[in-house]
Amino acid sequence: MYIKKKFKLVLFLLIAAIMVVPLLSGCFKKKEVQETPETQAMEDNSNITIGFSIHGLEVDRWKREKEMAEKYALKKGFNLLVMDAEKNTKKQIKQCENLIYQGVDVLILIPEDEES
Repeated sequence: MYIKKKFKLVLFLLIAAIMVVPLLSGCFKKKEVQETPETQAMEDNSNITIGFSIHGLEVDRWKREKEMAEKYALKKGFNLLVMDAEKNTKKQIKQCENLIYQGVDVLILIPEDEES
């Protein structure tokens, strides 16, 4: 029971953080950075893998979020694994377990059911 509550809290905080980040990204001016060998080395993200579990891609918003995440991953050079649970809670849980088993560095979860 305690683990389930802790998981829900962590999940809630993760979702809240995901929703706040885009709002904050528009608050800062972008600095022009000249490409140097040091900055190129810093941007080698090919060893980073992010799992993205979406409850269902039937909704246009989540289709757009998926497309934006894929473009961003391509631009920044990290690996993105997108899972569509097709509005099935049990399927989404299995997909998240699979992503964790694969060793993703970050798991972004758009849950179908907040109680699961």
